[in-house]
Amino acid sequence: MPTNTKSPAESDKEKGPEEREEQPQVPEEVAARVMQMGLMMQRTMTGPLPPQLADKITGEHISRIIDTSENDSQRAFNFLTG
Repeated sequence: MPTNTKSPAESDKEKGPEEREEQPQVPEEVAARVMQMGLMMQRTMTGPLPPQLADKITGEHISRIIDTSENDSQRAFNFLTG
């Protein structure tokens, strides 16, 4: 059994001018606002999620990161000057 795989827009193109359905005209301001709202919604839905790890970091973690960074910098300095 063949199935109709044409979209409504494709089917509408094949119709003569008297058979085509009348499409409502949207004012340009309304169309622009709808487009703007759609893009805003897309940005909020597809944007990056806040990292859950950031909620779990404590002051102790930050201190350890700083100490490790300082130690690494000192080792690199000693290596280059040593």
